[in-house]
Amino acid sequence: MATSSGNILLIQSGGCTPVINSTLAGLIENGQTLFPQSRIYGGIHGIEGVIDGKILDITELSNSQLKSLAKMPGAALGSSRHKLLPNNIEPLLKTLRTHNIRILHIIGGNDSAATGLSVSGAARADKYELQVINLPKTIDNDIVLSDHSPGYGSAARFISQATFGVGRDAEAMGINSPICILEVMGRDSGWLAAASSFYKKTDHDAPHFIGIPEVIFSEETFMISIETAYRSYGYAVAVVSEKIRSKKGSLGS
Repeated sequence: MATSSGNILLIQSGGCTPVINSTLAGLIENGQTLFPQSRIYGGIHGIEGVIDGKILDITELSNSQLKSLAKMPGAALGSSRHKLLPNNIEPLLKTLRTHNIRILHIIGGNDSAATGLSVSGAARADKYELQVINLPKTIDNDIVLSDHSPGYGSAARFISQATFGVGRDAEAMGINSPICILEVMGRDSGWLAAASSFYKKTDHDAPHFIGIPEVIFSEETFMISIETAYRSYGYAVAVVSEKIRSKKGSLGS
């Protein structure tokens, strides 16, 4: 963070992961140390709270509170997926001016970064000095120029453990429910689906098919993979991204 005279506003945005509060705690701790003259505020339920003037002074959180915050699930300030509308700009800028906010940190993914860009443009057009900085957080791991995004690791671990468990269940159930298909998030990125193979040590282990948006889905290949696994091991598990694509377009939601 870098600031002139003025205060700092932090908001959380998008889906919640274990890292969204860890990032928040780190920002507060560094803000307290680097800018002791500034007040640190948190927007309640993301950008919507800023629009409605609902922000909380979190400057005085203690070290013990910050340590607890860093390990807390969910989003401590409340999150939002709201996309800015033209009539949101005036009340948003009013809140920023009222509290002399000169730095806005948005913790979130691609949509959150787009919101930050809109806020920055609105402030510039209104000749209001404001730095807008996005802190990456997305389970999709699809932020450009990053190796892996905060949020991806915990989600990838969950998917890999879930796939391993589903595989063991399907194998144990035998002819009752031997074939399972898991649909995972990821938008246009297959990183989460690919992570499902983390615990796979042999061909016997799940998953037996992974479908990702980057590779055109072939129904024939899918059916062959599932049938081969079922005939060989007595069960089969497929993991597919929410937006896998055939030659005709997206198959997911």
